[in-house]
Amino acid sequence: MTRTVSISITLEIAGKSKDVIHAEIQPDQIGENLKKVTDQVFRSVGTGVITYLDEEIREHEANGLKVLGTESREFTTIAGKLSYTRRIYRSKEGKRIKPVDELLGLEKYSRRDKNLQEMNCALAGRSNYRETAAISTMITQKYISPATISRDVKRVGLRLAESDKNFYTEEKGTLKANVLYGESDGIFVRLQKDKAGKKAAEIRAAITYTDKKWLSGNRKKLTNKMTLTAMDVSSLQWQEMVRNHMFAKYDLSTVKLMAVGGDGGSWVGSTFNLCGVSHIERVLDPFHIKRAIRSAFSDAIDLSPVYDTLFHHGFSAVSDTLTPLVKKGKPSIRSARLNCLRYLENHQNEILPLSERGLPFDRLCSLGCMESNIGKTIALRMKTRGCSWSRSGAQAMSAILCHLPELFDHSFHYCDFKILNDIIISSHRRRHPQPQLQVHTASFPIVSSGKASAPYYSLFKGIINGSELP
Repeated sequence: MTRTVSISITLEIAGKSKDVIHAEIQPDQIGENLKKVTDQVFRSVGTGVITYLDEEIREHEANGLKVLGTESREFTTIAGKLSYTRRIYRSKEGKRIKPVDELLGLEKYSRRDKNLQEMNCALAGRSNYRETAAISTMITQKYISPATISRDVKRVGLRLAESDKNFYTEEKGTLKANVLYGESDGIFVRLQKDKAGKKAAEIRAAITYTDKKWLSGNRKKLTNKMTLTAMDVSSLQWQEMVRNHMFAKYDLSTVKLMAVGGDGGSWVGSTFNLCGVSHIERVLDPFHIKRAIRSAFSDAIDLSPVYDTLFHHGFSAVSDTLTPLVKKGKPSIRSARLNCLRYLENHQNEILPLSERGLPFDRLCSLGCMESNIGKTIALRMKTRGCSWSRSGAQAMSAILCHLPELFDHSFHYCDFKILNDIIISSHRRRHPQPQLQVHTASFPIVSSGKASAPYYSLFKGIINGSELP
């Protein structure tokens, strides 16, 4: 009985090049032997395909261009390392071009293809850079350092963040729902070596969903969920980002009610202002309500009846119980209780749950899942491990954590950015003068006079104080 099996594989690429691979397979080393065979097939097929593409470009597309020579290059894919040699041309504009690299989608000086970079980023979102480098090295059989993982995270993550920020589509979404739920919150992460001298940066996060699906016990899953994060954006930019992504995912024309939850912050409450839904109900996050009451009144009163009364009858039902306690205790305790009372009073119209508001809907979900989502999405990776981030690294990692499922599946589609001005300005070119816009200024004495009975008073006041508009 023979102990070795001989195999022979003949490769033919586009009917032109041929290669023959011989190997001996030993039963006690079948895994290692087959791995060597697949590596040989990968290198032979990969090099042959690239060589064929280079010849086709030379024969058809680069006809008339001067060949400056050849250069070798290697890059790593998920399947392993690949080396090849390609021609370098001089374009009609006098630039050095490498058509094969452009055809393969390889960036300048990049040694890993996009799929491998996305895999590294997805692993880095679940683990740290050192463990990601070790796993990636084991998969590709090519050493990758933690610094390389950091560069991949910034390269891919910043592209994801920019794609989210500039996302725009004219095709509306297909998901239909009578009630749409939206929540937003911010989380601060520590910074290192920040040029502005800041020690922390805020990452904005928002989620939208149409319903909750029961899993087991008290565990539920959000259905049709959309997650979005951003950093270093203004409130208006943030609102536009959320609106554009919602328009692409949901059919907003079918939404009769938009339930918005948050902690009562200024930008948090205005996150969904541009969604275009006429009926918006704002709900204060129960987590923040209970935390504020617990930190101020836990040592003075039993809180269970307070919570039950507050969430069924509103702030007015517990005001008489909490107000006398503001004058008792140390100055620090009295200040905390006063701040809590003012917090509840300022948001008293947002305290009642949706089910207690008499809305004409058969079934309404409870809000308050933003804290757990932002904790599992961002805080678990960026705060609980003692990490401090560069500003670009924090922006890149937050975008990666937002799109982890797409990165694992290699299904994220980077949008093409449109340049608003058809003029590209660089440091080596002369700046084109921009047209000066003349802004007309005027005053409204009717508003400053305080005569509320004057015509159009409310209209002009609403235009000047946009926060007071309904």
